[in-house]
Amino acid sequence: MPFLNAMNDYYLKNLSDRIKSVLTAKAKDGQKLSGAVPYGYDRNPHDHTRLVVDDYAAGVVKRIFELRATGMGYAAIAGVLNKDNILPPRLYYYQRQNRETHTRTDCTTIWRDMTVKAILANELYIGNTVAFKSKVISYRDSRSVRRDESEWIRTENTHTPLIDEDVWQTVQQINANVKKRFANRRQEKPSLFGGIVVCADCQINMAYEFDLRHYANKTVEHGAYKCRTHTSSGRTICSSHRISERNLKKLVLDHIKEQAKHITIDESGILDTLLQRLVGSRKADRVDATKTRQELKRQLKGIEVQLEQLYEDKVLGNVSAETFTALARKAEAQRQGVSDRLSQLNETAEQAEAKNSDINRWMRLIKEKSTFDEVDRDLLESLIEKIEIGEKQVVDGIKTQDIRIHYKYVGSC
Repeated sequence: MPFLNAMNDYYLKNLSDRIKSVLTAKAKDGQKLSGAVPYGYDRNPHDHTRLVVDDYAAGVVKRIFELRATGMGYAAIAGVLNKDNILPPRLYYYQRQNRETHTRTDCTTIWRDMTVKAILANELYIGNTVAFKSKVISYRDSRSVRRDESEWIRTENTHTPLIDEDVWQTVQQINANVKKRFANRRQEKPSLFGGIVVCADCQINMAYEFDLRHYANKTVEHGAYKCRTHTSSGRTICSSHRISERNLKKLVLDHIKEQAKHITIDESGILDTLLQRLVGSRKADRVDATKTRQELKRQLKGIEVQLEQLYEDKVLGNVSAETFTALARKAEAQRQGVSDRLSQLNETAEQAEAKNSDINRWMRLIKEKSTFDEVDRDLLESLIEKIEIGEKQVVDGIKTQDIRIHYKYVGSC
C-alpha cells in the first residue's frame, strides 16, 4: 500500500506539472486562458483563445477612461453610466448570450464604483494579456492564492488595444494619486456596526464613512453609515439612509434597556406573546394541545391492544379469516390516522420547546446587556442579527427615521 500510494502521488504531481507547462506556454503566447470574456471584447470565432473588439462595449470602455482622465471619481462615472441606462458588464454578457439572468439583482444590475475601478486598472485595454495572477497551493490543495506581481506572465500586443498609451498613463497616475491620498484614511479595525446595519430598501450592508475632527487636546472620530448601493452607484440608485454612529449606539442601547424593562414587569406575558408570534399558538392553545396529545396516546395504545386481541382471536379460531381481515384493516387505518396526528402535534411541541428555549436565552441576554453603559462589538454579535436603517422623512414638520432592530432568536421587537 505505501508503494502504491507513492506511485499515485508521483502520477498526480507529474500530471499537474505537465498541465502547468502547457498553460504557461499558452500564456506566454498571449492566449486567453480563462473562460470569462472581458467587457469590450468578444472571442474570435475562428480562434477562441484570441480576442476581437466588441464595438458597442468598447465605446463604453473608452468613455470610462475619458471621464477618468478628466479627474472624475469611480462612483461618479458609475452614476453617469447608470443615468444613461447602459447595461453593466454582467447583464450585457447575458443579453448577448440570449440567456436569462441568474444573478443577484443588488450586485450586477447596476454600474458600481468597483466595476469601474477594475476596468480602469486592466492592462487588457492597452493590448496586453496578463495571466497567472493566481495559483492553487499545490496539486493536493486546490485553494487559490494570489501570486506576487513579479510572477505574472505579461504578453504585450496580443490583441487590438482600446486605449492609447497616453490616456492609460494619465489614468494610472490619477489612480495612484487617489490611492496615496486615501491610504492614511483607511481603518485599522472594522467599524462597530459593520456587517450588521443594512439599508431597509435594498438590503445591502451599509458603508461606514468617517472624518477626524481635531480639538484642543484630542482628536475625535465622527462616523456615519450610508447605503452602499447609493454611494457606489454614483447616487443614482436607492438613497442615502444616513445615520450617525453616535445616534445609532444610543438608539440600540435605549432599545435594549426598554426591552429589559418590559421583561422585568411581565416576563411570562412577553414569553407568551413571542411564542404566539414565532410558533403561532397561545399558552391556552399549547395546554389544549398537550391534553390532545395525551388523549391520542391513550387512543393509540387502545388500538394496539385491540389489534393484539384480534390476532389472538384469529389464532384461537374465534373469528373467521374474512372478519379478521376487515377488522384488522379498519383498526390499522385508525391507528395510522391517530399516529399521524400525534406525530404532527409532537413536531409542533418540539418546535415550541425550541422557540421557548430561544426566547429564554434572548431574555437572559437582554437583561445582562441592559446593564451596559456602552455598545461594543461583543454586545452586538451576541444579541443582534441585523439593524435595518430606513430613509429619513419629514412628517408634520418633524424629521423621522424608521430603525428596525432584528434580534437573534426572536427577530424584530
